[in-house]
Amino acid sequence: MQTQNIIEIDADKKVRAELEALALLVESAPEGSRRHNLYMAACTAGAAATRGIVPAQAAGDRLVTAAASVGLAGPEVARTIDSGFQKSGLSFMP
Repeated sequence: MQTQNIIEIDADKKVRAELEALALLVESAPEGSRRHNLYMAACTAGAAATRGIVPAQAAGDRLVTAAASVGLAGPEVARTIDSGFQKSGLSFMP
């Protein structure tokens, strides 16, 4: 039982680290490339979600937050994330 708890904690840390790395792609992008970086992060998140590395909804939600932190907002953000997710056969709705 103790080993299972350790494995679950390690898995949670890995998911959080993966989500934060994707968010950083957006948050660290210079102005003029933020939407492109959001799309690339969404493509990566979609691929990671199909492999079971991150939950798709959590990844999309984290990307929405990252986008908002650099001034990207509105329905275009969700469409950009959805477009990236579609590359992996997924969809995103905030």
